[in-house]
Amino acid sequence: MMMMKKKTVSKKKKAVNVGLRKLIISRFVEATKINWPRDMKIAATLAKKYPNGDFWTSFILDYELPSLAFFRGKKGMDLLEYKHKEFEKREKMAPSKKKEVKMSEDKIGADYKPQKIRSMKTFLTDD
Repeated sequence: MMMMKKKTVSKKKKAVNVGLRKLIISRFVEATKINWPRDMKIAATLAKKYPNGDFWTSFILDYELPSLAFFRGKKGMDLLEYKHKEFEKREKMAPSKKKEVKMSEDKIGADYKPQKIRSMKTFLTDD
């Protein structure tokens, strides 16, 4: 008898963050209609395409979905693209952390003392 070597299957797939997938499912799918295997697979593809957790927390729908399969359709993909572009614009426009500017104790030049204007007539006639 010949001994056959068992083939070892190496999983080279990098697992997408499970916490992010659960977040996506809990935010959009009705709790009573969650089909975990199906929705986790769809959430994994969504998390690969849009890995930023802040995007998913800022994404708000007015209604809950029966399944994440909505995002595989044309309307769902268009909605995701629109919301992601909107999110990126908001991120670019957000004020970045400003560096603290230290003021020097030394003066540069003399102090400015403005002249007092005594009346409107002198203001208009002086050159």
